[in-house]
Amino acid sequence: MTDSLGNYILDRTESLDDTLINKYFVDRDNSKIARLLDTEQYLLEGSRGVGKTMLMKASMIKSQNDFGKNSILPVWVSFEESIRIERISILTKSIDPFLQWTMGKILYETLNKLIQIKPKTIDELNRKLSAIFDIPISDNFDKYISILNNYINILEKGDIESNVLLSKHSPSEELSRILDNPQSFKDFLLEIIDDYNLTRIIFLFDEAAHVFSYSQQEKFFTFFKTLRDPKIACKAAVYPGITNYGKYFERGQDAKELKVQWSPLDDNDVKYIENH
Repeated sequence: MTDSLGNYILDRTESLDDTLINKYFVDRDNSKIARLLDTEQYLLEGSRGVGKTMLMKASMIKSQNDFGKNSILPVWVSFEESIRIERISILTKSIDPFLQWTMGKILYETLNKLIQIKPKTIDELNRKLSAIFDIPISDNFDKYISILNNYINILEKGDIESNVLLSKHSPSEELSRILDNPQSFKDFLLEIIDDYNLTRIIFLFDEAAHVFSYSQQEKFFTFFKTLRDPKIACKAAVYPGITNYGKYFERGQDAKELKVQWSPLDDNDVKYIENH
């Protein structure tokens, strides 16, 4: 079989594994990684292709490597397929399909990352998830993850007529309670942090704005604000000038701004990359 040029040239960070990210990542300002791993909320602002994902992934890898020293759990989350969720009619304000999907995606990535970095927790986590999903304890952690992922996929397909019918598709009443609203979800995250002796969880939300519709963006950043806690730090990658933060979210106050700027037309930028 003839090799494709794509086998040798990868133009998206999502296509790179951790080894390649470490090899090719160039940071002109070391303080950016430190900020993405501190306790503050940040909006990582930059144009498409400027390196926001690479910076987030490099920060996650550094945090993973330092986990044994500080017990900080880094969770990178990329959002896709969110537009389909708008097909589900909202008949009651008690359940928001978009927020359920958002929290489900974050929970899915959090559980996977916890097991990846701290595998000794798997037995205790299996017992916890057994109670949440109301099924017998399994030695296979992937079983619970699969159940959660199936529910996320149901929401993504948007085949449910209205949010009133969501409860019929939820794996359990306890999971519905956890994903019912941002505060109950935040309480559960804090429970995870305490149960597994974490210092804090850092969420690196990639593609956090431009893949969302205008109304979804407002909901997301209201949710983003709600998660704020000394033990939960949220960082979101956004595009300049096109993001709808809504009336309840104030840039600079609810999250500090961190700009990423590179240009192939700037000789200083090009020379810096060549030298590093």
